[in-house]
Amino acid sequence: MTSPKVSVLIPTYNYARYLPEAIESVLQQDFQDFELLISDDCSSDGSAGIITAYAAKDSRIRFQIHPTNLGMVRHWNWCLAQARGEYVKFLLADDKLARPDALRQLVSMLEEAPQIVLASSSAQIINELSEVQFVRDHLHRDLVEDGWITCRRCLLSGANQIGEPSLVLFRRRCAGSGFNPAYRLWVDVEFALRVLEQGRFAYSAEPLASFRFHEGQQTRQLLREHLLEVEFYRLLLDFAERPWLGRKAARQRLFEEFYQTQKRSDLSAAARAALAQCLDRLGGRRGYATFLLRRKLLRPFQNLHRSLTKRLWPRFNAC
Repeated sequence: MTSPKVSVLIPTYNYARYLPEAIESVLQQDFQDFELLISDDCSSDGSAGIITAYAAKDSRIRFQIHPTNLGMVRHWNWCLAQARGEYVKFLLADDKLARPDALRQLVSMLEEAPQIVLASSSAQIINELSEVQFVRDHLHRDLVEDGWITCRRCLLSGANQIGEPSLVLFRRRCAGSGFNPAYRLWVDVEFALRVLEQGRFAYSAEPLASFRFHEGQQTRQLLREHLLEVEFYRLLLDFAERPWLGRKAARQRLFEEFYQTQKRSDLSAAARAALAQCLDRLGGRRGYATFLLRRKLLRPFQNLHRSLTKRLWPRFNAC
């Protein structure tokens, strides 16, 4: 059987409410050289019936109904292992592609050059009723850049400027060992960083996918467990020795994280344990004191620079 250009993977768990929208957004694409794999992780909400009904109508759909729950990361890795396409596109079942040419646009971005290993875009943020709330655009322009630049910017800003799984398309040959089970909230970012170490990053300021915010999504629960902090510290520690990040920059970012969060009273035990690891990497209390002194000495100059930039920048633009 001829392999498709793109494998679209829809892992789902109890998302029967949103699943038809996700599937329809793929089937309506004007780019046709794809396979669609839908994998249900032992849902209890009727998802299986929706999946089998769609598969009966379209031969491009393969599906799997798992008899026991794998959990999010194992489920994603199972889907990835089944992909046959040159390119892989995850689409989480509560999200959808934003327009009929989304796949074609993403494929064309990767095919601009073999060095481009991952493509992404801005996102339509939608609510439970699929109403667009706003467009989230991290980079505000189309660009192609070395992947390590993107990786460094993400880690030093503490923000995912690559995009969630539903936004990206990547080369299957760059997937390596897949998603790291040590992560849950930052698992997609950790994976994308390892992909981007192998080549270049392409970004479209046009929104090609819709990312849904709703009360039932897994991210909300993970945030309540303080995994945003815990896993970001782990991410910094795991990538601190990468040449593209630099030990000095990594240690400075670890210091800022420790400085900003150490006094919070609501941190979980796991978050505090992760903070302790950050402190060890800084050289203990003595190393932290050195960073703190440097911060106090540099702060007035940084504030002055920020103030002058804010005051003078409009004048430069007017010239």
